[in-house]
Amino acid sequence: MRTHQTFGILASEPLISWSRTMSRLKHFIFMLASSSLLALAFLLLMQQSARGLTSGGATHYVAPGGNCGAASPCYATVQAAVDAANPDDLIKIAQGTYIDIHTRNNVTQVVYINKRITIQGGYTLADWQTPDPAAHPTILDAQGKGRVFYVAGQPGVTIQGLTVKNGDATDLGGSPWGDDAGGGLFIDSSQVHLRDLIIMGGKAYRGGGAFLSAWGHVIQNCEIVSNTADMGGGVYVLGNANQLINNVIRSNHADWGGGGLFLTGNLIALVNNAVIDNRAQTYEGAAMFLYGSRVDMVHTTLARNAGQSGVFLDNAGFSTSSTTAFMTNTIVAGHTVGVKLSIRQHNTATLTATLWHDNVTDRDAGSGVIHHSQDAAGDPAFAVDGYHLTSSSAAIDKGVNAGVWMDIDDQLRPYGQGYDLGADEFGAGSIRRIYLPLAWRKR
Repeated sequence: MRTHQTFGILASEPLISWSRTMSRLKHFIFMLASSSLLALAFLLLMQQSARGLTSGGATHYVAPGGNCGAASPCYATVQAAVDAANPDDLIKIAQGTYIDIHTRNNVTQVVYINKRITIQGGYTLADWQTPDPAAHPTILDAQGKGRVFYVAGQPGVTIQGLTVKNGDATDLGGSPWGDDAGGGLFIDSSQVHLRDLIIMGGKAYRGGGAFLSAWGHVIQNCEIVSNTADMGGGVYVLGNANQLINNVIRSNHADWGGGGLFLTGNLIALVNNAVIDNRAQTYEGAAMFLYGSRVDMVHTTLARNAGQSGVFLDNAGFSTSSTTAFMTNTIVAGHTVGVKLSIRQHNTATLTATLWHDNVTDRDAGSGVIHHSQDAAGDPAFAVDGYHLTSSSAAIDKGVNAGVWMDIDDQLRPYGQGYDLGADEFGAGSIRRIYLPLAWRKR
């Protein structure tokens, strides 16, 4: 799992004050925003982060067998800690695999959350101060017996540094249409922040990895891999002002459409995402299906997604509705049709600075309109992971300034003569930063 933090605060000194932290965070957000949509989206992120950072709750600890060393209060299950917590409390979870299943309000999952809390994995019994999920994996495994997380009620939940594994929403319902939603995570609450997660092996009708409804969600620095659904194999997003930042979404499968992502709603922002090797079995949108939505994508890598199209825009079937996508600094490689619009009218895609490679057809406007400018062609020459660039990539220095000055690995943009296309900036170096925890206790 990638352990970098996209919104770390720049610092050359060991510690910086809270006021300077927020000042720099605001500066970062507005430098990043390249449109009014992105400005609003990242303002929401700033407000959400500020709320978590000023939390004044208590800390609870979880470890296998209920042995947390000297830390107290200690619990053997995450659910027990959640039940004991008050709003704004922090739950720290030690390395290990947690497989307990609980039924609440007629739904079954490892963890049921209905209060505003922060959950953080990656700790050890010897170190409850510095989480490291990569070195100390904290795994919540539903073993196909229910979901891993069910989040409802109060907004402002943060889930960070965990592996969310083998969730199954079969017969659990949840979507507004009554079908099964959210195999790994079902989120029916606003402003939930999913950060530094591996979400894998989930199954559902909508959103095999995760189903998110309502508004103001952030999915950040996550790997969403090998999940399955009828629609939205990786993630199904239903709602406005949601953000996906610095994620790898790969090898997910949709029996119908939206192999990687199914997005419906306005003010949806995607920055520095790699959507690769996903599949839509019988219909459209192997990488992503955009349905009755307004989506802004900046620095997106779309590669080798198998199906009738990579990105598909549809307008929900109503004569007055529309789907609009703005795609800037994008790689579209290895698809049957790279970007495709429905035969229904009123859909529009505007693509600025795109590398097209190895698609049978690059664009199909259907009954809508595709505006494209500053197109490039050539081999993106990906590294073995399928999305990082190598020195011979045709994506290097072909982008425009979209206001994004860091890449998927927290490395500076631009490097060299210009901005690179896609999620990765080749050859860039990291900058030194510190990270404040998502929640801290007032004294």
